[in-house]
Amino acid sequence: MERFKKPINALVQSAAAWACARPHRWSPAVLTAVVKPWPCRLPHHRQRKQTARPGLTLIEAAIAIGIIGIIGVAVSNVLLAGVEAQLSSKIHTHMETTALNIVDQLRFDLRFARNVTAPSPTTLQFTTQDNVAVTYSFTGGALTRNGTSFTANVPVTLSVTCGGCFQTNGKQVSLSGLQITDVATGQSNIDRAFGKASFIYPDATFDVLTATTFE
Repeated sequence: MERFKKPINALVQSAAAWACARPHRWSPAVLTAVVKPWPCRLPHHRQRKQTARPGLTLIEAAIAIGIIGIIGVAVSNVLLAGVEAQLSSKIHTHMETTALNIVDQLRFDLRFARNVTAPSPTTLQFTTQDNVAVTYSFTGGALTRNGTSFTANVPVTLSVTCGGCFQTNGKQVSLSGLQITDVATGQSNIDRAFGKASFIYPDATFDVLTATTFE
C-alpha cells in the first residue's frame, strides 16, 4: 500500500492543479474538498496586487501650502485695491461736487447782490435781490451759508478751507484757494500714497452787477 501512496498523491496534486486552473467549472465547495491538501487561491479569495499610490511628502505639502498662501495674499490684495479705488473715486466725486456747489451758489447769490462787504478774508456778507441777508463764513474746517454747512448732507467727512479766501475788487468778488479735503479715518491707501485726498478749485471771480458797496 505504501508503494501506491506516491503515485496517488501525484495524481491528486495533478487533479488539484487542473481544478485550480479551471475554477469556473467547479463550485468553491468542490474545489476546497478536492484540493484541500494542496490549497489554491480561489477566484473570490484572490489577493489583488496592491500598487503603491504616490503621495505627498512633508516638504512637498509645505511648498504647496506656501504657494497657495502666496496666491491667496495676491488675490486679496487685488480685491482690496479694487475696493479702495472705488472708495477713492466716490470720495473724489463728493469733493468735486461740494466745490462746484459752493461756486455755483456764490455765482447765483452774487449775480444781483447788494451791499457786498468782506469784513475779513474768511467772511463775505451781502444782500440778495430778494432783500435776504447772506453771510458766507469759513470756520472750523467748514464753509457755511447763513449757518448751514455745504457739507452737511455729504456722506463722507470733508474739510472746506481756503487760501486767499474772499477778496473784493470794484464790482468783483473773488474766491481763491478753495480746497476740499477728505479727513475721514477711512481714507483710502490710494489717497495716502498719491496725495489725492484733496480737491483744489481754481480761483473763481464773480461779477456783482448791482452792488452798491463798490460804486
